[in-house]
Amino acid sequence: MSCPPEPGFAAVLLAVAAKLAWRSEGRKDATGRELGSLFSSEGRPLHLVMVAGTSPGSCTWALVETPERPAMAFLLSEQTFASLQSSEPSADGSLLVQGAALRLRAGWDGVADLATSACG
Repeated sequence: MSCPPEPGFAAVLLAVAAKLAWRSEGRKDATGRELGSLFSSEGRPLHLVMVAGTSPGSCTWALVETPERPAMAFLLSEQTFASLQSSEPSADGSLLVQGAALRLRAGWDGVADLATSACG
């Protein structure tokens, strides 16, 4: 099986993420971590999705505001959300988290998680 897609994370999206809140969806991942969604400061749900990038075959992360969670939306663990809020953007779309360059990886299970670029 190949690696899941690893789109970049735009600096503007990272700035927006720093102002968002996280709420549990009442689901857990395979490791037992609580999963949740993002919300605006006004309490409106924002859903993390992958969209087409600027070049053919590329993709990037985006936030979509809809009352219901779209089927293609990704959930985050609270730890991943906290790391997003404390990370710095890198020119290549990776995020610098405590000195490590990580990417927000889109998992086949509908969970987005920070990981190195190595597959595994």
